[in-house]
Amino acid sequence: MNHGLTVLWVALVGIQLAAQAPINGGLGRTVGKLPAALISFLTGLVVITLICLVSGQLGQFGSIADAPTVAWFPGLIGATWVAVATVTISRIGAGAVAAATIAGQLTCSLFVDNFGWVGVDTIPVTGLRVFGAVLLLIGTVMVVFRRRYTDDVEGGGRAVALAMVTMIAAGAMVGFQHPLNAELAESIGGLDSTLLNFFTGSVLLLVIVLVSGQIGGVRRVGEVRWYYLLGGLIGLVTVITALTAVDTIGAAGLTAALVTGQLLSSVALDRFGAFGMQRRPVTAARLTGVVMLVAGTLLTVS
Repeated sequence: MNHGLTVLWVALVGIQLAAQAPINGGLGRTVGKLPAALISFLTGLVVITLICLVSGQLGQFGSIADAPTVAWFPGLIGATWVAVATVTISRIGAGAVAAATIAGQLTCSLFVDNFGWVGVDTIPVTGLRVFGAVLLLIGTVMVVFRRRYTDDVEGGGRAVALAMVTMIAAGAMVGFQHPLNAELAESIGGLDSTLLNFFTGSVLLLVIVLVSGQIGGVRRVGEVRWYYLLGGLIGLVTVITALTAVDTIGAAGLTAALVTGQLLSSVALDRFGAFGMQRRPVTAARLTGVVMLVAGTLLTVS
C-alpha cells in the first residue's frame, strides 16, 4: 500500500476510534461503567485470540521471556484509558474525550522524545513543538468550554474540570503506549503483542470490577444492542493498524492521520448525540479549538 492510501486508511481508523468511548459509554448505561470497560477488553481479547490461532502466530509466545518487563505495560495503559474514557464520556462528550486524549498524549510524547525514554530515538524539543503543545492545551479547553452548565448537576463545572484533568492524564499515559508496543512487537511479533495487550488489560479490569463489587453488571450484557459490543473490536483495529502502518508513514504521520480522523468524527458524534449521548452543538469556539488541535498535532509531530 502506498503512502497516500496508508494515510487515508489510518484517518478512517481514526474516525472509528472516536466512536469507541461513546459506544462503551452506551454499554455502561446498562451494565455499569467499569463492567463496560471490562466487556470491551474481553471482546477484543476473544477476537485477537482467534486471529492468532487461525494465523498460527501463537507459537511466538515462547519469546515473551526475552521482552523487557516494561513492555508488559501497554495493555495496562490501554485498560486505564478505556476505563477513564467510559466513566467521563457522559460528562464531557466525545469531542472533549478526543481532545483531552490528544493533548495529553502528544504533550507527553515531547518528553518521551526529548529524553529518549522507553527505547525511542532522542528528538530534541524545539520552540515550534512547544508552541504546538500550547495550542493542544488551548484547543482542548475550547472544545470542552460551555458558557453555562445548566444541564449539569450542582457543581457541574468542577466535575467537568476534574473529568478533563483525569482524561488528559490518561492521554499522557497513552503517550508511552505506542513506543512500548513497538518494543514488545520486536520481541514477540505484532499479533502476539496485541494479544498480550488485551490479556493484561482484561486482567487489570477484571480485578478492578471484582474489588468494586460490580461483577454482577457483566451478566446484563445480553440486554444491550449488538453494536454496543464493538468497542473492543474498534480498539483492536486501532492497535493493529498502528503496528502495520507505522513503517510506511512513520510515527509522526500515523499520529497526525489518527488525530485528524478522530477529531472530525468526535465533533460529529457530539453534534448528533450518537449512541445516546447528550447533543453538543458545533459552535465557532469548538471549531476553532479543533483547528488549533490539528495545528498543534502537526507541530508536535514535526
